[in-house]
Amino acid sequence: MNTEIKKKIPVSSIVVPILYIISGMSSLFLSNQIYESTYGVASPFLIEPNIFRIVIFSFIYALLIVKIYRSSFKTYYSLLPIFAFHEFLMFTYKIYLFTEFPFSHILYSAVFNFGFFILFIYERKIFK
Repeated sequence: MNTEIKKKIPVSSIVVPILYIISGMSSLFLSNQIYESTYGVASPFLIEPNIFRIVIFSFIYALLIVKIYRSSFKTYYSLLPIFAFHEFLMFTYKIYLFTEFPFSHILYSAVFNFGFFILFIYERKIFK
C-alpha cells in the first residue's frame, strides 16, 4: 500500500457522522412536520416518539463511527465492511418503504444511504 494513502484521513470518518448528526437534529426539530407530511394528521406529541428513536439512533451511530476511528484506525478499517453492509441494508429497507409509502423524504434518505455504502466500499479498497 502506498505510504501517502496510509497517512490520509478517511472521508467517511468525517462526512458520515456530520450528515447523521445534521439529519438527526433536523428530524428532532421538524418531527411534527415530518409526521404530518407522512401520515396526514397532526401529531399529539411535541416530539414524535418514533421519530425521536430515529434521532437517537442517528446520534449513536455518528458517535460510534467517530469513537472507533479515534481509538484505532485498524479497528475502523476492519469495520468498514460492516458499516457498508449496514448502509446497504438501510438502503434496501428504505426502497421497500418507498414502494409502500411513496414520500420523497424516504427516497432522499435512501439515496444518501446508497452513497454512504459506495463511500465505505471505496475506502475499503483504497486503504487495503
